Amino acid sequence: AILAIGQTFVIVMRHIDLSVGSLIGFTSFVIGDLYDKGYPTLVALGAALGIGVIVGGINGFLVAYLNLPSLVVTLGSLYIVRGVFSDYAFGRTITAAMVPPEVSWIGLNRFFGIPYLFLIGLVLVIVAGFAMRRLRSGRDLYAIGSNPPAATLAGIPVAKRVFGAFVINGAIAGLAGAVMLGRFSAANANS
Repeated sequence: AILAIGQTFVIVMRHIDLSVGSLIGFTSFVIGDLYDKGYPTLVALGAALGIGVIVGGINGFLVAYLNLPSLVVTLGSLYIVRGVFSDYAFGRTITAAMVPPEVSWIGLNRFFGIPYLFLIGLVLVIVAGFAMRRLRSGRDLYAIGSNPPAATLAGIPVAKRVFGAFVINGAIAGLAGAVMLGRFSAANANS
C-alpha cells in the first residue's frame, strides 16, 4: 500500500516507476547495515530516504527534462539499483539482531489492536489524498496525465511536476524499505 501511494503520483501522469522493487530491498538492507556498523537509527533512516530521493531524482530528471520514456528509464534503474545492491550486500544478510529496535518495534507492535504498519500506510494515504485533491501541484498531476500538451499551454510547469513526482515516489520507496525491514526483521540481496 505504501508503494502504491508513491506510484499514484507517477501513474496519474501516464508514467510508471519499475525501480521501486529494487529500491525497497536496497534501502531496507542499508538501514540494517548502517545500524549494525554503529550509526544511529536516524542516520540509517535518513540514508534510506536519501537513496530513494537520489534514485527518484535521477529517474525524474531523465523522464522530465530529457523526455525519455519512463518505462525504459525505470527499467534501467531497476537493474542498476539491483546491481549496486548486490555489490553492496556481497552475500551478507541482515538478521533481526542488526535491525534498529525502533524499526522492529514499529513492525511488530499494535496500537489498540491495529498494526502500526497499517497506521503508517493510512496516514500516508490521507496526506497523499489531501495533496492530490486540495493542492494545486497535486491537481496539476491529473491535468498532465489527461493531456500533457494542454497542461503546458495552461501554464503548468510539466517538467517540474514530473520531476517532483518521481522524487516523492523515490522517497516513499525509501520509507517503504524501513517498513519492510520492520515487518520482516531481515534483509538480503534477494529482498
